[in-house]
Amino acid sequence: MNPSRSKPWAKPGISSSIEGSDGLRVVRIKEVKSETPTVKTLTFRDERCASSKPGQFTMVWVPGVDEVPMSVALTRGSLATIAVKKVGEATQALHSLKPGDKIGVRGPYGTYFSLRSLRGETLIAAGG
Repeated sequence: MNPSRSKPWAKPGISSSIEGSDGLRVVRIKEVKSETPTVKTLTFRDERCASSKPGQFTMVWVPGVDEVPMSVALTRGSLATIAVKKVGEATQALHSLKPGDKIGVRGPYGTYFSLRSLRGETLIAAGG
């Protein structure tokens, strides 16, 4: 029997009961906003994602589709917002979500930086 059929939030190789920073956490979408025809922002409540710092990313899992890395675009208290450009199967699935729908999140991961420690002229380049 396929565990993902009996438990829609069961991801092969990841226990949903893991509570460490690497553990998959199930969150409900609180708000979906269309920013452009190809970009939506999704807001959800998660203390760990909301603690993300510049340069870090979160893994976002859409059940039955894929898991993709996403940067947190905005935090407000325990709310985290990701900006999603529709470019593939996973981002298409994220674009179809509505408030109340669930996604899985892990992280934040990666090395962060602080603008406070920078002196003089600074150039910051980012890619993804």
